[in-house]
Amino acid sequence: MLNELMPAARKVALIRHSANVALDLQVRETRTASSQLGIDLVVFELGGMQELEGAFGAAKQQGASAMMALSDPMAANNSDRIVSLSFKYRIPVISPYMHMAKAGAVLAFGPNRALLYRRAASLVARILKGANPGDLPIEQPNQFDLVINMKSAQSFNLTVPDALLSRATLVVR
Repeated sequence: MLNELMPAARKVALIRHSANVALDLQVRETRTASSQLGIDLVVFELGGMQELEGAFGAAKQQGASAMMALSDPMAANNSDRIVSLSFKYRIPVISPYMHMAKAGAVLAFGPNRALLYRRAASLVARILKGANPGDLPIEQPNQFDLVINMKSAQSFNLTVPDALLSRATLVVR
């Protein structure tokens, strides 16, 4: 989707919380996709949010066209700071979190978290009623949200293609 929004982007930065090993798969898959699209991916390993501004500064200095945040609690809990730095350094941000796009990231695509939480609650209820956790199904998200922040896109002089807009579940104006 970033490639659709910014087809001329040849270098993209990615921020990840280095302590979260669960992000390894996301980084690996993003590297693969970037390579296939001819995009140079620069990964910034952050020990904590105090390193975030340095990552934005380095990304700007290295010519990154955009910054990607991964699905990590550190990013989710600091969306306002990430968006603020996005505008300060003039690097558009994309994220898996709807609330980050509402806060000013240009684009967000990820599973509908409200549905995930409701499903998790129903599984917990079943366990509390005596179900064996090993008997419960392992599930994957089946509903995803695409949020486009038009105000932010305009601020970064990005033209959002109609094909991308038509798939959006929410457009922030």
